[in-house]
Amino acid sequence: MNSHGVSLASDSAVTFGDQRTYNTVNKIFPLGGKDSGHRITFMISGGARHLPTGMLWERIFGLFYEDRIRAKQPTEFDTVDCYVREFQDYLNTKHNLPNDAPANSVSVQDNLRYWFLTMPPVQRRLNEQQTRDQFLDMVGIDHDKLGLQLPSKENLEDFLDSWQEIIDYQQERHDSNEWRQRFLRVEEHHNDNSKFVASDIVDTLDLKPKRERKDLLRRIFNLHLALLYEPAKQEGREWVNGSTTIAVAGFGTQDIEPRL
Repeated sequence: MNSHGVSLASDSAVTFGDQRTYNTVNKIFPLGGKDSGHRITFMISGGARHLPTGMLWERIFGLFYEDRIRAKQPTEFDTVDCYVREFQDYLNTKHNLPNDAPANSVSVQDNLRYWFLTMPPVQRRLNEQQTRDQFLDMVGIDHDKLGLQLPSKENLEDFLDSWQEIIDYQQERHDSNEWRQRFLRVEEHHNDNSKFVASDIVDTLDLKPKRERKDLLRRIFNLHLALLYEPAKQEGREWVNGSTTIAVAGFGTQDIEPRL
């Protein structure tokens, strides 16, 4: 950010669960698109969804523009803070969003993906998959046919194999009735979520043997959820952190320099 403008750059951390390309996911959204006349951009970090409704933030920003901004001129927003207050009011008062949130499953699945796919060995594998695809586009021959072995493939397999020891260790360390009850609750409420995300990741990373890797990932995710399980201060339970940080950057009509 300087006196002439602002540049936003997002990392490649994956938080979306809607079959987007994992290493090119978009997390930066100009308000109303580039040609709206409003020099405001949203950037998200963390959970991809608005938890009260389960909707993707990308869709929330679009509905906010249509409901509160489209009919107004940029001159009605003197500062970036004006946009922020309008957006906060939109979320907190009457709006055109659905009233009822979907099942908690979507949020849990998104968080499991984010937790696993941001681990360094997995990130390296995703980056090398992109390199492989670019190589195939340029040369026209799959790297495997040329005998080229990407180093992260073995590293990721070793990383996954090490999880069996971690699972065994945690089960021995938490050998108590309270822990067993906690783990049973996880399997009862979230085993299907763990299976769904495990299958998705095995296909995305082309892990083999598929059946064994899916089952290992399912157990990894169930362990992760059990370790996160804590009594909430009031009724109910907290399973995963689904919070989102939103950065709003750009210009209001009276802003001399960009604001964040």
